[in-house]
Amino acid sequence: MVALTLALLMAASLFLSGCSVRKDTSDSENSGSSNGSGSGDRVVNVCSWGEYIDESLIDQFEEETGIKVNYQTAESNEVLYSQLSMGGVDYDVIVPSDYMISQLIEEDMLAELNYDNIPNFEKIDDRFKNLSYDPENKYTVPYTWGTLGIIYNTAKVQEPITSWSAMFDPQYAGNVLLINNSRDALGIALLYLGYSVNTTDEAEIQEAYQLIADAVKNGVYQERSWTRCFRRWRAATPPLPPTMPVTI
Repeated sequence: MVALTLALLMAASLFLSGCSVRKDTSDSENSGSSNGSGSGDRVVNVCSWGEYIDESLIDQFEEETGIKVNYQTAESNEVLYSQLSMGGVDYDVIVPSDYMISQLIEEDMLAELNYDNIPNFEKIDDRFKNLSYDPENKYTVPYTWGTLGIIYNTAKVQEPITSWSAMFDPQYAGNVLLINNSRDALGIALLYLGYSVNTTDEAEIQEAYQLIADAVKNGVYQERSWTRCFRRWRAATPPLPPTMPVTI
C-alpha cells in the first residue's frame, strides 16, 4: 500500500501562539479559570491541537499547582472560531494560528495577558515577538512554529517525491493523509499550480479549489481529520506519522 502524508506544524506563516480568551467576569458561572467545576476548585480550560503536548505534563502541573486542567483539542482553526463565536465553550487558554489570532483580536474575543505571570517570556527570541498579527504581544505568546512538508514511506513509494503533485495524484488514492486545514490545503494547491499563496486572482483561487475538490472526489485522501489522522498513525494504517513536521 502506498502511503503519503502531509507534514505540518501550522500555517504557511509558521507561527502558533497561546492566547487568553476574553470572559464576561460578571457571570461567575463562566469563569473557567477559577471555578470551572462549580465546586470552588481552581480550573483552567485549555484548547490546543492533537499531540501538541505530552499529557503527562498536565498531570505534573496539576500535582504541583493544585489546578485542575480541562484539556481539549480542536479539529481546525475554523471550528475553534465557530465554538468561540457561538459561546458554546468556556476556554481560558487557546492555541490558534496567526491568521486566526488576528480575527479574534479584531472581534475583541481575546483578553490581554498579564506578563507578571509569564516571566519566561523574556527567554523567547526577539524574532518571534511583536509580529504582525499581534504587534505588541498584548494577547499572545509564541508556542511553537514550523512549516509544511511531505513525509512518505520509501518502502511503499518507489519513486522520489519531489512535488506537491503527490498530494493530488489518483495513483495514491485512499493512501494520503491531509490535515483538515483549508488555508494549508489551498496554499499547497496554489504552489503546485505555480501561483503565489497570496494571490487575489479569483480564477487562480478557483483552479486551486477545483484541484482539491477533484482529489476529494477521486478518493485520494484516506483521512483529513487531525485527530483521526493521529489514530491512523497509531494504528499504523498507513504506517506513517501524519503530522511529523519538516521544520526550519
